[in-house]
Amino acid sequence: MTMGDAFEQPRPRVNASMLPQHVGKYVCLMGEVMDVDPNGLMFAVKTSDGQRVQINLPEPLEEMVAGTIEIVGEVAHNCQINCHSYILFGADANFDMNLYDEAIKLTVEHSKHYPVGNSSLF
Repeated sequence: MTMGDAFEQPRPRVNASMLPQHVGKYVCLMGEVMDVDPNGLMFAVKTSDGQRVQINLPEPLEEMVAGTIEIVGEVAHNCQINCHSYILFGADANFDMNLYDEAIKLTVEHSKHYPVGNSSLF
């Protein structure tokens, strides 16, 4: 898969418990930055379902990351995310992770109404 694939194929919104079902596929994951490795090549997030997920970067961070973040990346076999892009909403974002997690669960529960191809528009 190439970098372009991250934006050409469907990117379902997931929480950490859904990652094993998406190994080798691109997903969109929201979380709160927990800590950043000193080398800037990885950081961890607390996902909407309260789990810790490691995010691996192709090159060191050029900015400080903190607060709410949305990651688009490929799910690795160890359920880490190989990040292709991210949007940093920051520490001041007023984002309800619990409500977001409920929305994700509803899209899975009622998947016939939320086809994967359109879930990235959520």
